[in-house]
Amino acid sequence: GALAQAAARQLGRLKPEGTAETLLGFLPFAEEEVLGEAIRATLSQVAMRGGTADPAMMKALQDNNPTRRGAAAEALVRGGDKGVRSRMLTYYHREADPEAKIVVGLSLVEAAKEKAILPEVIKLMPEVPTNRTYRVEEILYALAGDAPPQIPGGGDAASRKKASEAWLTWYSKNEAKIDLAKLDEREKLLGFTLVMEMDVRGVGGRIIEVGPDGKERWKIPNLQFPSDAQVLPGNRVLIAEHNSNQVTERDMTGKVLWTVQVNQPVNVQRLPGGNTFVAGRMGLAEFDREQKQVFTFVRNEFDIVSGQKMRNGEYVFLTTRGQIVRVDKEGKQTNAYNVGRVPYWAGLEVMANGKILFTQATAISELDLTTGKWEKVADYPNGTSCQK
Repeated sequence: GALAQAAARQLGRLKPEGTAETLLGFLPFAEEEVLGEAIRATLSQVAMRGGTADPAMMKALQDNNPTRRGAAAEALVRGGDKGVRSRMLTYYHREADPEAKIVVGLSLVEAAKEKAILPEVIKLMPEVPTNRTYRVEEILYALAGDAPPQIPGGGDAASRKKASEAWLTWYSKNEAKIDLAKLDEREKLLGFTLVMEMDVRGVGGRIIEVGPDGKERWKIPNLQFPSDAQVLPGNRVLIAEHNSNQVTERDMTGKVLWTVQVNQPVNVQRLPGGNTFVAGRMGLAEFDREQKQVFTFVRNEFDIVSGQKMRNGEYVFLTTRGQIVRVDKEGKQTNAYNVGRVPYWAGLEVMANGKILFTQATAISELDLTTGKWEKVADYPNGTSCQK
C-alpha cells in the first residue's frame, strides 16, 4: 500500500512515457482508497503533454470500465485547459455510470467552477457509495460556511437520499450567493505539526504548533492536561482538557470562545456539519453549535483511550482492554475487535478507506472493519497518536 502510493507520486514527478496508460490500467485493482487517490492525483499531472491531451487519456474515455473512464475525465478536467474542460463537460452529460459521473462532476465543480451542474451532482448522492458522498459533502460544507442545512447521520442509501434532499433545498435557497471561489480557499496540508504537552504531575500543560523547520509558530499555555486538539479554520483550536473535564474552542491567544463539560475527554473532532464529537474515558458524546448534546453513549468501564466518529455516521473507540468497539448512530454497540495490548494514552484514526489506524503497546497497527483482522504497520512503543 504505502510503497505503491510512493511509486504513484514518483511517477507524477518524473512523468515518463506510458505513465497514464500504466496507471489507468492498474487503477481498478487499487483496493485502498488512499492508493486510488494517489493514482488519480498523478493522472492529473500527466493528463496533458505539450498542451495536448495524452492519447491514453482520450482512449480511456471509451473504456468499458467506468473507473477508468471517470478517472481519465477527472484528470483531464484538473490538468487541462479551458477547451479540454469544455469537452469533458460534454462527456459528463453523456456518462451513464453514477460513480464515474459524480467523480467527473466534482472535478468540474472544483476545478472548472461549473456551478450549474452542482445540483446534478447532489442528486447522485443516493446512487454512489459513502466515500463518494463524503467528497460531495466536503465541497458543500465548504460552500455553506456557518449556515449548512441539518443533515441526518448514517451512510445507508436512505440516509444519503435524505442528505441529498436537504442539500438540494439549501442550494435552491442560496444559489444566487454561492461562490465556488471559496473552494480554492480550503486549507491544504501545510506541513505544520501540533504537539500536546502534559505535565507529569497531572496539572498544567500546553499546545505548540511547529513548522517544517522545527521552529515554534504559536503556543497556548496554562491548559489542564491537554489530551487532544484540532486546529480549525479562522485561527481557532478545539482542545480536550482531560483533567478539567472540559472541551474548549479557543483563539490563538488562548481565549475561550466555546466550551462543554465532558468527563475526562481524550479525543475531540469537529464534524463537517459543525457539530463536535468527544470521546471521554466513560463514553462518547456529540454536541451541536448551541452546545446541546445530540448523541450519548455511556460506558461505565472507564477504559476508553481514544475514539472518532466515522464517515457513515457510526462511532469507534479503543479501550485499555485491547478492543476497538463499534457503535451505531443509535448508540448501540455492534462489534468489538480484539487488537492486543494498548497503553493508557493511545490513539486511533479512521482512514479514508474505512480502516482504523491505531497505537498499541509496542506497535502501530491497522484494523480492517470488514474482515475484523488487524496487522502491524510499524514497530513503535507506547505511541499516543497516529496519522495516515
